[in-house]
Amino acid sequence: MNKGSSVRHESVGVVLLNWNGAGLTIACIESLLRGDLVPDRIVVVDNASSDGSAELIEARFNQVRMIRNPKNLGFAAGNNVAIDELIKQDVDYIWVLNNDTEVAPACLAELVAAMGQDPEATGCCGKILYDSPRDQIWYAGATINRLLVQSRHRGALETDCGQYDTLETTPFITGCCMFVRKSAWQSVGGFDDSFFAYSEDLDWSLRARKKGMKLLYVPAAVIFHKISVSFRKTGNANGGYTTPLMIKLGHRNRLFIIRKHADSVLQKIACLLTFSCWSLYYSCGLLLLGRYGKLKSLWAGISEGMQS
Repeated sequence: MNKGSSVRHESVGVVLLNWNGAGLTIACIESLLRGDLVPDRIVVVDNASSDGSAELIEARFNQVRMIRNPKNLGFAAGNNVAIDELIKQDVDYIWVLNNDTEVAPACLAELVAAMGQDPEATGCCGKILYDSPRDQIWYAGATINRLLVQSRHRGALETDCGQYDTLETTPFITGCCMFVRKSAWQSVGGFDDSFFAYSEDLDWSLRARKKGMKLLYVPAAVIFHKISVSFRKTGNANGGYTTPLMIKLGHRNRLFIIRKHADSVLQKIACLLTFSCWSLYYSCGLLLLGRYGKLKSLWAGISEGMQS
């Protein structure tokens, strides 16, 4: 509801996915409730947490709808559970938001205003900054290499000096913050469950664009992102900042993107050649470092990506 006003605004349902991260999810919800505009519904999907997260969140917020999945469905299928539920309800927008984020007070109001001013826009994403330091950019719009079917976050790791403060179209909105009309979720569908995690947002954006849908980057809507906390809490016993699961999913899902969206022969050749060179280079690095578990995961991901 809009603080201090009885004027009806377009309604918003927020989707937050939780996995053993009560502290993160609680901080995200609190930031939403402090906003100049507060969501009408907040749905938390708990992906079979084992640390009592769901109970802690429910006890803290009586206005939050909690869905408990019997097993960890991953990012794609986990979010789809709540998206499907909100589609059946009276909301105008469904906002998929990472639980390891906090939103600035004006964030939701700016997203709603941007969409209201552009009826042709299907969905949008705000400016995403690192939580620490808070002036470093994680996402400020995006580009897509059409030949290689790859997305890139614009401004990544740059200091935010207002250089990306123009509201404009973007070919890709990240799953960290996807503010989308309910009608678009109904038309495009939810995330592709087969991705589990990683690249499902690129797949969704590409599917939306194939339908001629318009996506926006809204710089006035600011989000702070605590990067990779969900995966990093599993530890770095294997060395580095990536886990074997991240490596496996990254390579498998890259092949999923190529198979689904590389439409021309030239695209397929360019994508597969680039992917093969990168995979061999990465494999050699892991081999030299003795990271055999990660090397095994890499090739397991490639095998699954070719067969699924």
